[in-house]
Amino acid sequence: MQHLIGHLHPLVVHLPIGFIILAIITDWYGRNNTQERFGNLSVFLWLLVALSSISAVITGLVLIDSGHYEGLNVFIHRWTAIGIAVISSLIFLCKWKSINYFKHQEISMKFLCVVLLIIAGHNGGEITHGSGYLSLVPQKAQPIQWNIAHSIDSIQLYKDILQPVFESKCIRCHEEGDERGRLNLQSQEGMLSDVFGDPGIMPGDLSKSEIFKRVTLSQGHEKFMPPSGPALTYAEIRVLEFWISEGASFTGLLGNQEQIPKDIKNILTINYDLDFEEKSFYDRLTVDHASEEDIRTLQLSDYNVKSIAADHALLDVNKTGLGDKISKNQMEQLLRIKNQITWLDLSQTDVTDEIGEILLQMPNLTKLKLQNTDVGDEVARNLINHKQLKTINLYDTKLSDAGLLDLGKITSLRSLYIWQTNVTNAAVEELKSSRPDLKIVGNLSTTESVE
Repeated sequence: MQHLIGHLHPLVVHLPIGFIILAIITDWYGRNNTQERFGNLSVFLWLLVALSSISAVITGLVLIDSGHYEGLNVFIHRWTAIGIAVISSLIFLCKWKSINYFKHQEISMKFLCVVLLIIAGHNGGEITHGSGYLSLVPQKAQPIQWNIAHSIDSIQLYKDILQPVFESKCIRCHEEGDERGRLNLQSQEGMLSDVFGDPGIMPGDLSKSEIFKRVTLSQGHEKFMPPSGPALTYAEIRVLEFWISEGASFTGLLGNQEQIPKDIKNILTINYDLDFEEKSFYDRLTVDHASEEDIRTLQLSDYNVKSIAADHALLDVNKTGLGDKISKNQMEQLLRIKNQITWLDLSQTDVTDEIGEILLQMPNLTKLKLQNTDVGDEVARNLINHKQLKTINLYDTKLSDAGLLDLGKITSLRSLYIWQTNVTNAAVEELKSSRPDLKIVGNLSTTESVE
């Protein structure tokens, strides 16, 4: 019976709103009318206001007693509603008995009744639909802030996506010491515990995961969760479903998921501003800009220095048109901007294998051109552990089979140009068999041109 009375509140609570509006309009319309029927109608309407307000308060108090509703909004809503019931009852009694205690008594009480009605209605709306529901500015979920350099690889599906949902919509009724509905969502242990029957979360099994079962019930069901405030959206429920089905890891990274369904990607992209497009090395990298002094020093050392894109910190450095001589000091000057150099062209210079030790200190080097120089296998050995090199041009150099096989150990390498070197066909074929992903251009058996 208590359950039925409490659930009548959403229906009953709207009656006093309509009656108050109707009663005030009637009093205003009949303010200069001396006919007795207007007075009787006004008394009757305020009686309806009082009775409906008292009914709304009673059903509301029963609903609050269920334990599902709490917080400041509930506190304000309850006491403003009681205030409306008291004041409307006083207005009725004063009209019925023609009692007038002070000047402007009726206007003052009506004004106070309307103010309390606005406050009660506002808090009631936020209890039912969530904070900000009545705001003039549309409420939008705040995007998660993460390091763009790591993209989805740094995001934990539970911690970054689901835990904030639980905290905003579930924790207030399912915390340590207040495990309503026999669910504790404040800790991993509480979610996985089966002390009360089915656990909140059963990894890999939706049918035995109490949380999922309850958020997907009909909103009229007595066990629907959450019973107050905004319900989980379709997007939130779908992500929860995916997380449980995939094993409900509390620490697993989104980037480690072998396969993410297309609809999940769309949900995370639209609702959380996640970008599943694979980013290039240049987009992922975070590096400080080189100082103007360092760039000017390189330019005075006969280097061309320019950014690879507008406002990008990574640099393209070359000696094109600035002579073929390069001293040891000039090579060492490159270390001033070693973190920013990503494309380096020292082709057609008298650079030697000494450059190898310099190149090894450039962590973000992706494209290297040393064609028409005297470098050889020592440079290749220095580059073995390089992590970012994608393209190397060694056309018309002293590279031999040993150097070629060393270059094959650079896991990031995708293109290698070796025309007119000391490399043999046998070494090329050996490298091709071990590195089918590596494009080798210019070996003895091909007539392909080089860059």
